[in-house]
Amino acid sequence: MTRLLVIKTSSMGDVVHGLVAAAVVRAHRPDLRLHWVVEEAFADVVRRSGLVEHVHVLALRRWRQHLFRFNGLGETWREIRQAITDLQSQTYDQLIDAQGLIKSAVVNRLAEVQGSRWGFDAQSARERPAAWAVDRGVSSPPADHAVRRLLTLFGQALDSKPVLDLAQDDAPLGYEPSLVFASDPNTRRLLRENADVARRLAPESGVRGLVLLAHGSSRTEKTWPVEQWQQLGRRISAAGFVPVFPSGHSEEFRRAQQLAQSCDGLALSPRSLAEMGEWLASAQVVVGVDSGLTHWAAAMGRPTVGLFLSTPISRFGLQWAARGISLDRALAQSDAVFDQLQALLHQDTGALPCS
Repeated sequence: MTRLLVIKTSSMGDVVHGLVAAAVVRAHRPDLRLHWVVEEAFADVVRRSGLVEHVHVLALRRWRQHLFRFNGLGETWREIRQAITDLQSQTYDQLIDAQGLIKSAVVNRLAEVQGSRWGFDAQSARERPAAWAVDRGVSSPPADHAVRRLLTLFGQALDSKPVLDLAQDDAPLGYEPSLVFASDPNTRRLLRENADVARRLAPESGVRGLVLLAHGSSRTEKTWPVEQWQQLGRRISAAGFVPVFPSGHSEEFRRAQQLAQSCDGLALSPRSLAEMGEWLASAQVVVGVDSGLTHWAAAMGRPTVGLFLSTPISRFGLQWAARGISLDRALAQSDAVFDQLQALLHQDTGALPCS
């Protein structure tokens, strides 16, 4: 058995890409015992992956905000010491820094590793100094797709030719989606008991299921116009599905309510990632901008239409997913998106029932 520590802390979409690569690797290396370092905000995504034996949780973003404030300073330092103690409680056979940032390089050097420390070389890392902390640097052009870059890194670190072969192929990876999401019966029950969902999906309603529309993004340039979401939502409702608009914060929730009101949909208030995972897994189709939720849905194997309005599909698209479709800004019009959604529904024979 090989005990491997993977550092992939953020953001959510990057963590999902890391899990997809890890799922592919595990199919060829079942002897791997994976441990993972991740930001606290995305820890549930890793915990629910079914891939990882132990999750090391960091709160780097929160710690930076409180590190030099008098209030709460003692508690912040206690958390940092505890995180380091947890990280150093085991010795690893190998380490892979899949982040390629200075912050991940610091974590790399804090970990106890008896073998090699792998990462991207200076030309491939997102921040060049991160390459100084690794023993074995891997070359993978930054212009390559994020998942292919990770497969190149994992494949070389683990000396796996099948993984390296996949890194050169643009076809869907064919990994088993169930490896990337473990459903929680307790959270599933919460979803079933949601009064709005129960009413809308009652047998007598004639509704065919849920279509989740991931409209939110932390970057304005990634968002799709409200009018386009409204037009798409109305067509989804007319086709017999319930449009569901999630939200991550109060401003997004207000927009979700506006969108839902325009098309007889459901607006979800902000909730935990664990519960959002259940909503994604219960959707017949997911349509979303380039966000963590969209990539997570594709990683679960849900039929997913991704709208890449400011980020290049060649680097971040869903071409690695067997049931993923990527549209750029020129093609992302509500009618075209609905046509792709219908095509996925027609092709998909394994969609989860929503009753």
